[in-house]
Amino acid sequence: MRRRIYFLLTSFVVLLLLMTVARGLFMLDNLGEAADMSVSDGLYTLVNGGAIDLSVALLLMLLPLAMVAVSVPLGARKWWRGVMLGYYVVLTGAFAVIFTKDALAYGITHHRLDYDTWGAMTTEWFSTGEMWAYAGVGLLFWAVGAASLWLVLRMSRKFSPLTMKRAIPSIGIMLAILLFGASWCTGKLPRYGAAYFSSNRFMNEAAVNPLMSLVESSSVRPDYSPMELYARRVKPVFEAPKVVADTLAEDSLMVADTLVVDTLPQVEEPTPLNPLLRNTRPNILMLIMNGVTHHEFDVQVDGRYVMWHLNQLCSEGYLFENFYANSRGVENAAIVTLTSGCVTLPGAANQDAPFKSERMVTLPRMLDSLEYNCEAWYGGDYLHNNMRAFLYGTGFDNVVDHHKLPFYGVVGGVDDGVLLPLVADRVVDMPSPFFCVATLRSMNSVDKVPYSLYEDVRLNAAAFIDEQIGVAVRRLKYSGAWDNMLVIVVGDSDGQDVRVPLMVVGGAVDGFGVVSTMCSQMDVPQTVARAMELGASRLPFGEDLMSADDKRVTFTYNGGYGVVVSDDDFQLFTPGYGSVGLDSAMMMRKYLAEGDMCEYYRELMER
Repeated sequence: MRRRIYFLLTSFVVLLLLMTVARGLFMLDNLGEAADMSVSDGLYTLVNGGAIDLSVALLLMLLPLAMVAVSVPLGARKWWRGVMLGYYVVLTGAFAVIFTKDALAYGITHHRLDYDTWGAMTTEWFSTGEMWAYAGVGLLFWAVGAASLWLVLRMSRKFSPLTMKRAIPSIGIMLAILLFGASWCTGKLPRYGAAYFSSNRFMNEAAVNPLMSLVESSSVRPDYSPMELYARRVKPVFEAPKVVADTLAEDSLMVADTLVVDTLPQVEEPTPLNPLLRNTRPNILMLIMNGVTHHEFDVQVDGRYVMWHLNQLCSEGYLFENFYANSRGVENAAIVTLTSGCVTLPGAANQDAPFKSERMVTLPRMLDSLEYNCEAWYGGDYLHNNMRAFLYGTGFDNVVDHHKLPFYGVVGGVDDGVLLPLVADRVVDMPSPFFCVATLRSMNSVDKVPYSLYEDVRLNAAAFIDEQIGVAVRRLKYSGAWDNMLVIVVGDSDGQDVRVPLMVVGGAVDGFGVVSTMCSQMDVPQTVARAMELGASRLPFGEDLMSADDKRVTFTYNGGYGVVVSDDDFQLFTPGYGSVGLDSAMMMRKYLAEGDMCEYYRELMER
């Protein structure tokens, strides 16, 4: 039994070494990209990437584990060694092909190999000399890897069958390891975004495991062109028939009859001439309240608003009463839209396509030219939904989630009562200028909020968020940081309702009032960019919140997307890829490109 354990350990180490060598060769091949990296940076990159390699190697060891379990009662016969040798040859061959295409593609795309770059690669990208050189290195890598694992396989010649007394517990142990490994790898395997750990782009790229990158990205493959074509600022004009959507909560698209703050004046016709800001270079704090909609923001209990701190705060700036989330139920979609203006996809997440997201025009990238320090804070896990990859890849200098917070043994993250004081202290001490985004998560776990003001758990969690924001605001005002600050407090859909609160406040805001213009999360980056004179035309999505132009608000849900036309009217685009099919999505793309949506709807209804 000891020989089998040695065999498994040796195979695991060789696989791990092959991936580490491939990472080292990648860094050597791109030394020009690593000019600003120190030796310690390089070692840290190898260590950070090694954590992902470890998980990938464990996943690849599941078949050898199963084969060793089979060898316990039968021994390692000729067919057994043939299966193992074939597996090792195919595995190292796949390594070699991925290694070669990754090295070739990176020089052109400056992105590690994924489904987008794999499918787009053509021989026109490279010279004949480059292809032959990299092909030679790839073949050498294949030969060395296969030979190394073949030498390890020779250890199996001494695998003899064990007696039933010894075989049964050994098989049990092997099967337990196999089942544990399979469940661990499918549930705990770090995603592509786990490799992103630095504001240095090349260090993140060097830490990526290209095998994981290719497998993961090929399983997503979102078709995001139809909705994005519609959502761009230059939209085709059409009259579409209204489609009844049984899957949407009707009250999520209705506007309340009464204002949240009755004493505020109505801003009937805001214009782009309204500067919004007292100066064009404020510090910016954005607070995203996951799951907080107007159901929580408007409600009163015993004559008092549940979120009374925020209701009072409205009088210090602008309240947008007809503001909508861009997504209904896509987790962590808000921060993507609020920093890029990019429309949320109905069937996949933008952050799951790093090759696409890293080429977005985003507020952090625009602010980088002004030497803004950009940070994102979250009490949960930013590895979820590949958010860490998106944030580092789109211009954030620092990403802080519960992995970096100064608490140990935290399961599932820290609550907003812990996060917001840390954010307030950081904002007070952060060198100007800065852009700080904090995502609040109490509505995601309403039954775990350390608060007991209301019996209704959702109202109780909303009141807890409101109180923590109130405390943070007093801290900022007391310190003086508030005086030159643009504070954006915005809600996000709870999975049912899409009408959410938005208030733009802070000492840097010029003016106050209630704005009734239809608008959405897509409009926030455009508005900030215009107010700061950053060249908002670079952002392909969204419109200025302070514009009097009529807007059509778009939102997505799981499998489709819709448009809020007026207070009590909405239109639903395609019922979704799942129910209509890919051919309908392709049909919609054609009609969108031609600007004829009426024909699209007629054909869709006939089918």
